[in-house]
Amino acid sequence: MPLVDGACALVFVCFFALVYVHVLYPFVVRIFFRPQRTQSAPLVPETTSASILIAAYNEQELIEQCLRSVIAAIPLNVRVEIHVGDDGSTDNTANIAEQIDERIVVRRFSRGGKNRTLNALIEHAQGEVVVYCDADSILDPGSLAILFQDLRDPENGASIAHSMVLDGNHKLKTLEDEVSYRTREHRLNLAESDHSSTVTSCGSLYVVRREYVRQLVNDRVADDWFPLLKVIESKKRVRMSPNAIVSSVRGTNLNAEFHRVARGTSVGIQTLLCFKHLLHPRAGSVAFFLLSHRVLRWASPLFALSIVAGVLFTYSSPEMFIPLTLGLMSIAFMVSVGYLGHLLKVHIPVAKTFLYAFVMTSAMAYGVLKVFTNQKPAQWVPDSPVSS
Repeated sequence: MPLVDGACALVFVCFFALVYVHVLYPFVVRIFFRPQRTQSAPLVPETTSASILIAAYNEQELIEQCLRSVIAAIPLNVRVEIHVGDDGSTDNTANIAEQIDERIVVRRFSRGGKNRTLNALIEHAQGEVVVYCDADSILDPGSLAILFQDLRDPENGASIAHSMVLDGNHKLKTLEDEVSYRTREHRLNLAESDHSSTVTSCGSLYVVRREYVRQLVNDRVADDWFPLLKVIESKKRVRMSPNAIVSSVRGTNLNAEFHRVARGTSVGIQTLLCFKHLLHPRAGSVAFFLLSHRVLRWASPLFALSIVAGVLFTYSSPEMFIPLTLGLMSIAFMVSVGYLGHLLKVHIPVAKTFLYAFVMTSAMAYGVLKVFTNQKPAQWVPDSPVSS
């Protein structure tokens, strides 16, 4: 029966694609893309000046702690200018920022979104290195020195920090499956970085050589990924720096994670569309990393839906349809148990993992849908699970 055979093939191909993206790919990177970074050229002089850019909207609860951590992290031999762009805040964000340090210049704008605010700040950046920092970030004291040191390697055009996520009480996130996911992502990013260049981003804190900084092309691209792909486009590396630690404060609920992942997927796809040439085989390992780490991951909802469709098409063959259907029902059951545990605040490890995977896959599907329906990505609003 050709239809059943084709449906079975579809199910197993899509299942393998999901396993490859989420399980096998990290091992592929570690086995076949071993570290090859060697110092082939003299180190460039140490960074002596830097421009720190922070876009903020209604961050009065966190902006002071953020700025004080930034100031404490500035190396003694580096001259800095700190530009805070207030994106039409309706609270006391701008006034608080102005009173902290004389090196801080606050620029007030009408509400236009983070990308527009950063573009306005870039025009004032005079330092040899540009530091991008989120307004809810808390920097470890040595983080900037470590990132600046990375840029002494002439092959590095940018360096990103290792981001830790705190809840509203400034404790490590308690959404265990997100913590586990972020840990695996960190190891993968580091493996890519050690071979050539990581293709991920860290909006909380990263630094870019001034000569590679460009304006964000529109308000639909990812503000923390577009600059890094510009660096890669310029044949320079984006270095993942594991010892430069930055913490960001945000909520722990699944609803907030859903909308965060959906928005990240939407702006990520629209960013990569600006760099389609990096997917060409001529781009080497970068193309492979982008395809495996980003494109195929965004395709996860399509793979999942194709598996469901394939199972339905095996209906005429009970020996295939029954076990495959039982498999789908088992997954649905685990997701339901995980959601029940989430509602009752009872931790059920395996079921919660299934729930988190289901929510994140659904979020990616929603993000892809927003791209194809030409919906403008939402602007981020602090302390709100849904952007406005």
